[in-house]
Amino acid sequence: MSAMVTHRKLQEDLRLSEARFRLLVERAPDAILVYDADKNAIIEANCAAERLFATDREQLIGRSPAEFYTKEQPDGRPITETFARHNLMAQAGKELVFERWVRDAKGSEHECVVRLVDLPSVNRRLIRASMIDVTSRRQVEAQQRQLAGQLQQAQKLEAVGRLTGGLAHDFNNLLAVVLGDVEMLQEHLSRKDLKAFELTDSIINAADKGAKLIRSLLAFARRQPLAPQPVNVSQRIRDFIPLMRRTLGEDIDITANYISSSSIGLVDPYQLETALLNLALNSRDAMPGGGRIAIEVRSEAITLTKTAIFGDIVPGNYVVVSVSDTGSGIPAEDLKKVIEPFFTTKPVGAGSGLGLSSVYGFAKQSGGHLTIDSAIGVGTTVRLYLPSTKESESVAGASAQASAADAPPKGKERILMLEDDDLVRATVLKMLEGLGYSTICASSGSAALDILKSNKPIDLLFTDIVLPGGLTGVQVAQEARALLPGLKVLFTSGYNKEAVEQDGRLLSSVRWLEKPFKRLELARMLREALDGPSR
Repeated sequence: MSAMVTHRKLQEDLRLSEARFRLLVERAPDAILVYDADKNAIIEANCAAERLFATDREQLIGRSPAEFYTKEQPDGRPITETFARHNLMAQAGKELVFERWVRDAKGSEHECVVRLVDLPSVNRRLIRASMIDVTSRRQVEAQQRQLAGQLQQAQKLEAVGRLTGGLAHDFNNLLAVVLGDVEMLQEHLSRKDLKAFELTDSIINAADKGAKLIRSLLAFARRQPLAPQPVNVSQRIRDFIPLMRRTLGEDIDITANYISSSSIGLVDPYQLETALLNLALNSRDAMPGGGRIAIEVRSEAITLTKTAIFGDIVPGNYVVVSVSDTGSGIPAEDLKKVIEPFFTTKPVGAGSGLGLSSVYGFAKQSGGHLTIDSAIGVGTTVRLYLPSTKESESVAGASAQASAADAPPKGKERILMLEDDDLVRATVLKMLEGLGYSTICASSGSAALDILKSNKPIDLLFTDIVLPGGLTGVQVAQEARALLPGLKVLFTSGYNKEAVEQDGRLLSSVRWLEKPFKRLELARMLREALDGPSR
């Protein structure tokens, strides 16, 4: 009797143990399959497996796991090799862990971490496959890697941008000295000395070209204070194309399609021309045997949906300038690098690698965007998205047409000039005295404030924005106006990034003069500041 009770108890314990095991397997978050290796068939599957393969277990039982594996696998190994590896691991009493792409009954693919282990069996070989779907995790990891790459790229651009901006700012000061001294030299030359006038004009023209190059570098560094104004982009490009033809050569054919012939963009017209020329030169270099450049101007409204595609651009109306060529195209692996500073596919000595970088900087600084499409053997298309405006360009055009030959206006007021660069300070001092002004100089913000506190009569503070010693020109101007309410202020700088960060509200409303400046520009801005209301 006791033997029968013991047998029943053992059977009940076995039944309960099996029930607990089935419950554990059924409730497990991992997809679990039991595979008969001799019959090459699935004999068990849990609920998680049904969800993973998008079918019920009756459809899984009797099928080979290989039916659900895709051809392309993360490890590149065929299924037969994977099972051979598992056999070796099983003999050592270990499980095999690997990644595998599987396709469910609806055709969707899932990346899974698979664990294979042999199960105890008497007369057949059973293998348990535990599968964890890591598709979402891998996608998140890929996005994190992409974001990390974008951050690294942004940091790289920022670092080189800081270096470029600093060098360009210092070079601007040198150009200011060259322009100022040569203009004053011309005043002392005899009009009959044509040879001397030709030489000084040549120096001035060279300095002007150097200033334009610096503007391109600062645009790349996003520190160049652009002078945006309403511009008829189509008309500007139409007038600029003859110069492009002479620059590119006869073997490059240029065509233009002005879909929006009256589109008004809010841009710096000179930077627009520089960007266009840079793109055209890149296209020429991609067509050593000659080819065609097609320029198109159109209007486009950027919606919220498109901003999600483009990224760093705000919704609104834009003038789109497309430059397409029939060149060799850009390899896919280089397409994301072409806006990097100094990246170039040209041989050493055949290019600076600043062309697309400076164009990209101009686009972003203008509040726009840049896209590049390219195909090997077909060509490349670069699109510049520039903010559109409904304002007329007549006012800007009228001021631009003012004669540069007008005599510079003079004055007798007292000016406090704050400039830390010795060469620039000496040159500007001579320019101011030549215009009739009484001038006091300071090389630091603290020195300028000491002068202001000395009760000397000062009519105008003419100050650089970027200064050493902790005080910026904006901060000096704020303290100066606290000491002398109504004091007139004129700022000057090669770029204004730091000052904007200090007080964007103040800087947006003040008068300022871009370095390097000419004597006539200085004279006009001084009279505008002195004769106008305080800002």
